[in-house]
Amino acid sequence: MKEELPQFMRANFFNGLVATPKYWNEIQEYHHQKEIFYNRVFHGYGIVENMLGRFRIQPIHGGGGAALAIVVNSGAAIDKMGRSIYLYEPQAITIDYRKYKLPTTIYITVRYKEVMEEYYQNEDNPDYQGYRKKLESAMIEVRNTEPDDSEVIELGRIYLEEDQNGEIPAIQEAKDFSNPGPNTIDTRYISWVSIARQGLSPYLKTFLVTVLDKTRSVAQISHDALTLPGFRELQVVSLTAKMLVQCGDVRFDDVIHVLFPIFDIDNQIIQEMLDFERTEEKSLFSTKSNFENIKTAVFEMGDQLKAFNGDYATVDAIIKRHQVFIDGIRDLFITKKMSIHDIALMSYELPRILLLGDDRYTLVDYIDMRDKESVDGHRVRFENNRDTSTSNIALSYPDGQIVRDTVKRYVGGSAFFTLKNIIKKRKLLLIRRTDVVVGNYSIEVIMEKEDYKRTLTIDTADSKFRWRNCFVQFDEDDVNKHTIPVEFRMGEKGRDNFGKIWVYQRL
Repeated sequence: MKEELPQFMRANFFNGLVATPKYWNEIQEYHHQKEIFYNRVFHGYGIVENMLGRFRIQPIHGGGGAALAIVVNSGAAIDKMGRSIYLYEPQAITIDYRKYKLPTTIYITVRYKEVMEEYYQNEDNPDYQGYRKKLESAMIEVRNTEPDDSEVIELGRIYLEEDQNGEIPAIQEAKDFSNPGPNTIDTRYISWVSIARQGLSPYLKTFLVTVLDKTRSVAQISHDALTLPGFRELQVVSLTAKMLVQCGDVRFDDVIHVLFPIFDIDNQIIQEMLDFERTEEKSLFSTKSNFENIKTAVFEMGDQLKAFNGDYATVDAIIKRHQVFIDGIRDLFITKKMSIHDIALMSYELPRILLLGDDRYTLVDYIDMRDKESVDGHRVRFENNRDTSTSNIALSYPDGQIVRDTVKRYVGGSAFFTLKNIIKKRKLLLIRRTDVVVGNYSIEVIMEKEDYKRTLTIDTADSKFRWRNCFVQFDEDDVNKHTIPVEFRMGEKGRDNFGKIWVYQRL
C-alpha cells in the first residue's frame, strides 16, 4: 500500500504573532514528524546496532519457585511507524510461567512510550501550570501471543517447556543460534535497522572496479596456463567483488572486507606456486626477480590490512600492493599481444601464455636440451645422420640479449622426439631456438605421420646475432593424440640445429 506523505509546515515568526502553547507544541510536533519520516525512509525499523546494550536479553540465575528472571539491557530502536524508542537503563523482568499453559512461546517486546516529566506547579494561578517535558522512553512487555510488529519491536522469544518434575529450572542463553531449544533465548527473529555510514567515493569505486576486473582477467588466463586452485578462486572472488561494488550498496567501511579475501587468495597462490615447484622438482618461478616482488607486496598488503584504521591512505596502499601482485603474476604467465612473426626475435624466456592476435596460446610442453631428464623423457634421438654433436653455447638475439643454451646439431638424416601433455583437436604451435649462423634452408616437420607435415624455413643467416626462434603450426585436425612423435627431417644433405623447444596450444 502506498504511504501518504504528511505536509510539513515550519513555524514562521512575525511581529505581533501570539505564540500560544498550541503553537509551540505544533513546532515540536513538526520536528518529531520530520524525525519519524527520516527514520522510515533511511533506516527502516528494528534495533540500532552498537548503541547502548542493544536490548540484549540476559537470564538471571538463582531465582526460585515459579518466577524466572531476565534482564533487558538498555538500547535504542525504531518502530515501524518511525518512532525512536530508548531504554536508558537495564530493566529486570520477572516471568511467571505458571500463568501460561505450557508448553508455549513467550515474546519479549518493546514499544514506544511517552512519559510526561518536570511538572511545573503554579499555586497562585492553576491555569498556568503543567508538564514542561515529554520523555521519549520504552515499555518492555512479555506476552504469549505473536506480536503485531506495526507498533512493537521483538527483542527475543523463549519456548517454555517444563521438565520431568513439572518445573522450569532457569532460562538459558542459546549456544546454537539456529536451534536454540526450549527455555532458551531465541534471537533469530529480531529486526535491525540500517545504519547510515560513510559513502564510497565515485573515484575510488571506479578505481576498484578497474582493479577487480583486471584481477579477474589475469586470474582466468593464469589458470589456463597453470591450473592452480587459487587462480580459479581469485577469478570468482574478484568477479563477485566487482559485481558487489558496481551494483550493491557497498560503503567505504565495506571495502576492507572486499580486500581481505583477495589478500588471502593472493597469499594462497604464492604457496601453491612454491608447492608446484616442489612437486615438479624445478625452479620455475622462485628464481625470477619479480617473484620476490610479488611475495613482498603480499606480505606488505597483509601488514596494511592489520593496520587499517578507516583511512583512505591505507586502502590506497593495500590496493596498490595487490596491483603489484597482479602485474607480477601477469609478467610470469602472460606476455604482451604480438604477431606470430614477433616470436622469432623474443630473447627472453617464453612465457606460459602467448597472446597472438586475438588468440591465447598456453604452454603445454617443452624440451630443455640442457636437462638430461627432459631430453630422455621426450625420447630425443637421431637417425641416418652423417654427423651429430652437442654444444653448450652463449649467443645473442638481434636485441643484443645473450642467452645460453645447449644445441643439438646434425648433418643429414632426421631428429626425432616425442611431445607430451597434448590436448586433442587444439591448434598446435611448435617453436624451437635455432643458431642461424648458417641459414637460408628448410626442413620438414612431420607430426606422427606423413599426412601431418609442415615446412620449417630458416630464412635468414646471421653471424653476429645468431639466435632465432623458428616455428611451425599444425591445425586442429592434425592433433589427434595426447602423446605425439615428431620428426625434423633434413634429408640426405644439409645441416640443421636446434636448442630448447616450446610447444603451445590455442585455448
